[in-house]
Amino acid sequence: ALELQLHSEKTKVVELGRRCTELEVKAGTFENVVCVLNREVERFATTMEASNRQHKLDQDKIEALSNKVRQLERTVGLKDLTVAEMEGRLREMSATTFDGVFVWRISDFAKKRQDAIAGRAPAMFSPAFYTSKYGYKMCLRIYLNGDGTGRGSH
Repeated sequence: ALELQLHSEKTKVVELGRRCTELEVKAGTFENVVCVLNREVERFATTMEASNRQHKLDQDKIEALSNKVRQLERTVGLKDLTVAEMEGRLREMSATTFDGVFVWRISDFAKKRQDAIAGRAPAMFSPAFYTSKYGYKMCLRIYLNGDGTGRGSH
């Protein structure tokens, strides 16, 4: 009976030894998997850090370009004003005559007449013209809805 109990205990010890060996093999496999996963995490962390740096650089570049666009839009606006002013001067200079004859072309007459009737712009002034090369400089004034007692009558 003692031998039987001893044999039973030996069998249990052998079985426990086999299980320990299996668990050591599994633990080694899991350690290898953990090492591989740690390397992957480090690689992803490095990639993420590089992506974040690039994103910051891209954001800075976008902000700089946006500022440049705003500055250029302001410059273009100023240039447009200058061009419009110069076009007005050119029209005025091309309309200037030195022979005492003046032809006044009024563009968008219907709208300007409606403005005069509404009282927003009762009078208009022509560009300057001259009676002769060294003569008087003058301009015309027109009331598109009449003036004084003639207001609104024609």
